[in-house]
Amino acid sequence: MIDQSMAARRFEELLERCRALRWRDGGQPVLDNDALERLRAAYAFASQAHGDQRRASGEPYIMHPIAVAQLLLDLELYDMDCLVAALLHDVVEDTPYKNADITQRFGEVIMHLVDGLTKLQDMRFSSKEAAQAENTLKMLIATLNDPRVILIKLADRLHNMRTLEFKNEESQRRIAAETMHIYAPIADILGVRLFKEEMEDLAIRFLDPPGYKEIEDELEMEKEARTAFLESIQQKLRMFLSPHFPPAGEGGRSGFHVEGRVKSVHGIHRKLFHQHKSFGEIFDVYAVRVIVDSVEECWRAFGLIQQVYHMIQGRFKNYINNPKKNGYQSIHMTMVGEEKIPFEVQIRTWGMHETAERGIAIHWKHTRQVENEITGLENLMVQFQELIDNSRDADTLDEVVQSIRSDIAPLEKVYPTTPKGETKELKQGATVLDFAYAVHTKIGHRMVGAKVNSRIVPIDYQVQSGDIVEVLLSPNEDKGPSRDWIHFVATNQAKSKIRAWFKKERREENIGAGRHEIESELRRNFTRLAPKEWEDVLLRVLDRKHFEVEEKNKTSAERLEDFYAAVGYGGMPLQSCLPQLREEYQKLLHAQQDEMKFSKISSDKGVIVEGIDRCQVKFAQCCHPLPGDTVVGYITRTALRDGEVQTGGLTVHKRNCTNVPADLAKAPEPDRWLPARWGDTAKTEYRGVLTIHTVNQTGMTAKVSTLLGNLHISIEDFHAHNNHDGTGTVIAVVGVSSREQLENVRGKVCQVKGVTEVVL
Repeated sequence: MIDQSMAARRFEELLERCRALRWRDGGQPVLDNDALERLRAAYAFASQAHGDQRRASGEPYIMHPIAVAQLLLDLELYDMDCLVAALLHDVVEDTPYKNADITQRFGEVIMHLVDGLTKLQDMRFSSKEAAQAENTLKMLIATLNDPRVILIKLADRLHNMRTLEFKNEESQRRIAAETMHIYAPIADILGVRLFKEEMEDLAIRFLDPPGYKEIEDELEMEKEARTAFLESIQQKLRMFLSPHFPPAGEGGRSGFHVEGRVKSVHGIHRKLFHQHKSFGEIFDVYAVRVIVDSVEECWRAFGLIQQVYHMIQGRFKNYINNPKKNGYQSIHMTMVGEEKIPFEVQIRTWGMHETAERGIAIHWKHTRQVENEITGLENLMVQFQELIDNSRDADTLDEVVQSIRSDIAPLEKVYPTTPKGETKELKQGATVLDFAYAVHTKIGHRMVGAKVNSRIVPIDYQVQSGDIVEVLLSPNEDKGPSRDWIHFVATNQAKSKIRAWFKKERREENIGAGRHEIESELRRNFTRLAPKEWEDVLLRVLDRKHFEVEEKNKTSAERLEDFYAAVGYGGMPLQSCLPQLREEYQKLLHAQQDEMKFSKISSDKGVIVEGIDRCQVKFAQCCHPLPGDTVVGYITRTALRDGEVQTGGLTVHKRNCTNVPADLAKAPEPDRWLPARWGDTAKTEYRGVLTIHTVNQTGMTAKVSTLLGNLHISIEDFHAHNNHDGTGTVIAVVGVSSREQLENVRGKVCQVKGVTEVVL
């Protein structure tokens, strides 16, 4: 009852905040009484649906949806549908209720918002990464239909990060990494700095606790002095600039304003540990923001500030004329004063400030009519459409995540321009070929060269901010890219477009090229399997890689052709498959060796099992029974007792094997366990496998084979190969009559100079 009353109080606080909301264009309430009743109904339904569910912290689950709705209000997202969906966002995923229940009670709009936030549960994924990618793609597609989906999801993720301390360490690292690589970059592209920076800081806390603590301690040291330094800059700028600008208006949303802050932990962490800078080399640990009413006033402030402080050469960025993709605009300049401590100054208008802090959310907050905001909103959604288009050209789901990580929010960006003055935002390291594809797909395909600042450059030239890039085109409008271009681009967008062209236009060529590459790799690293066995191995790898094909129910041969084609045009890098190939190869190899180990070659009498005759006897690989061991037989599914079925099989175990029940009478199927004993084994020979590890010396194989020949035992199989670590391995299958003889053989082999280990 105490918990429920606490949840009820939290909801009343949320309701009171909603009741106090006012539109700026007239001061009228944002939400009328009917809207508030909808919110109350949503809370009642969510509270009843979640019932006694608890979060890892121990608090009632309903506290989480309330917190998500509060975060949306912090973002000043004044939209009742969003708030209702926030309260209901986990109902379908975590309770028995379905989408139809949401539709019936709250309408289709709310249902679609909730559905966009619900993870896919009716699909089987090959890995957590595949599930993560598929759910991310589902969320992005839902965002295209209604951008409010992503805002609710970001609020949901931020609250989960705030309470991550209650999870186990493995979950903390997994969720923090997902936040850093997916959700913070998405918040960045949407311009929601309020969420982005806190998510990044919290992620660093769990991904690199020592680094986080080091930065926290550094910032805590001389905290009073840092605060005083920031305040002195603000005071000086206020005194000098205020006579030149209108004073701040009521509510602080107009007029001249100065504020300061210390750089985020993540921003400092990136420069300390990724760019290998010392704390003293980070110029923008301190940042002061000057906010005015117009662009003209921004440039006036820019000139005036340089009369007070000195600007460090090369530390100026004009994002007003060259906005970031997410719409961010501001003037950045790094200054230094008498104290010789560098600090950053950002100059922007109030409109730019709101876009920088809340990004896409501002489209729902200013007035009751938002049609005039639709252009900026559509520009942001174009990037989501590009991301989804790129993912549809991919062959593995984890490329969706990779695209987000590498293209949407790279650590550093550059801003080259076209000859007509159109600026393109690219990740640092992007080439002129990336630039061409950023202009248009067909421009990229037809490119034959490029000029940068009127000079011819190679296609792998890395563009820089301020470069004027002219793409030189082939007169042939049907020209396509070269296959090796995939190695000269840095962005996933360009890679995806190149692969898509080859995927569509050169399938037969791709199949041949991919088959050749795979077969070359197999010959180089794996040599012991027949072609049919390799096909089985490749098919298992495709299942594990969650390799998708456009048409379902394809034959194995067709799936392999799709795989060869994907390797051929670069959609499935072969290197990404090698770990799974090696693992599946070893599994099959061990299975073959297990079949050989101590399998019976010939026997006059061999093993005698009471109550069964004329069946195939196998020896268990878990315990490797040999003459002299006390044994017991286990009937396989195809064999029956008392001669009713004359075929089938029986596996012989040691009586003390861990897989044999101590009391056979109490075993789940006691009739399948039979007494067994060794017959006359004088003329019986068994196969034994020796795995011999050696140094990589010339003649080692000959030394081992000569020894085995001198021991006068039959050699059933013998092969050797070199390992990547410079060692060698010899696999020898020999005929022995007992375990004792095999142990003797092992002892002799161990004495050979250069043999490091012999494993039975």
